[in-house]
Amino acid sequence: MNAGQIKYTRNLLNKLGYDENDKEEACLIHSNGRTTSLRAMDYKETLSLQKALKQACGIPTETPADKMRKKIISIAHEMRWHIQALAKSIWRR
Repeated sequence: MNAGQIKYTRNLLNKLGYDENDKEEACLIHSNGRTTSLRAMDYKETLSLQKALKQACGIPTETPADKMRKKIISIAHEMRWHIQALAKSIWRR
């Protein structure tokens, strides 16, 4: 887990009112008993912990439809697609 992920995870833990012991227990659960440290968690363990904390905080998680929508918009942006109003203003020049 990098510094940004640690900061974000600790922020979620604080929102829920968790203390250091609760943090260590959550790390143990999501790392299958491997570690009690946020820094020692790997990528999949980090995602699992953050997803559980987001659900506990009531923060909506990204649905597959949202993920696909973002991917399509990204590809359209790479292809330099623009909204119709912008395209009309370019053709008037």
